[in-house]
Amino acid sequence: MNNFDFEKSFADYPLNDLKAKWKKEQEEKYKGLNENQIRHLKAVDYCKSMNEDVGYLKYGDCNKCLNRGYIHYLDENDNLCAKDCDCLKSRKSRQLIAFSGLKNVIENKTFSSYIAKENWQKALKETAFKYTLCKDEWFLIAGQSGIGKSHLCSAIVGELLKQNKQVIYISYIKHIPELKQLTLEKDTYNDLLNSWLKCEVLYIDDLFKIALSESDKITVLKIIDYRYINNFKTIISTELSLNDIKKADEATFGRIKEKCKDFVIEIGKDSSKNYRLN
Repeated sequence: MNNFDFEKSFADYPLNDLKAKWKKEQEEKYKGLNENQIRHLKAVDYCKSMNEDVGYLKYGDCNKCLNRGYIHYLDENDNLCAKDCDCLKSRKSRQLIAFSGLKNVIENKTFSSYIAKENWQKALKETAFKYTLCKDEWFLIAGQSGIGKSHLCSAIVGELLKQNKQVIYISYIKHIPELKQLTLEKDTYNDLLNSWLKCEVLYIDDLFKIALSESDKITVLKIIDYRYINNFKTIISTELSLNDIKKADEATFGRIKEKCKDFVIEIGKDSSKNYRLN
């Protein structure tokens, strides 16, 4: 085997030519600038290069931070600083959704996968999609089982996640009883409840599906009232009619209806509209 001549190989490599070319480019770039201007441009270039690094965070793909989770910027003195990217909120939401077992639901139950053959289905789909473009309004879809309420709510959540919104999902029949079981564990109870109260977007599925106790009414009203006062977006699906919700708890119903404005959908009982039966 021939011995490789490292010294000769590197001597033949045009390293000096590259250095000379780079030096010439730098001289042209900074020509006519004073020391402070040159220092500023160098800081800008360095900041730009740092923002070109690709990260490896899961639960989303962000074109702003390139999945690092933070963005570099320069302060007024050209010091390099970093701030959290907006995508971190939606990443946390996607992680929580994945842990809840809804990851596949959010991925599969989209607006494009919602089949709207009848005019009433097209109207549902259009109204739900319009909601994703609104700021603070709430969304309520109530009534007949099997019309795609959860599908459309999941599609809304998917779109809001794309907007880097923080979304938390709770199932009324699962999570409200779980919260009640934590009553004696004060810190855990408060942490869980506060996450529902203060998240950017809350999706409550199957509201009031099981029989209400007085403590259930108080818990739901506490959640609804806090979010009502603070203008936090809330998405609600239920098999109850609007009148049944009102009978269950008038105070809760009044706040929901006021915040939903034009985004209250009610489908009366009609088994012919239940896609699970047809």
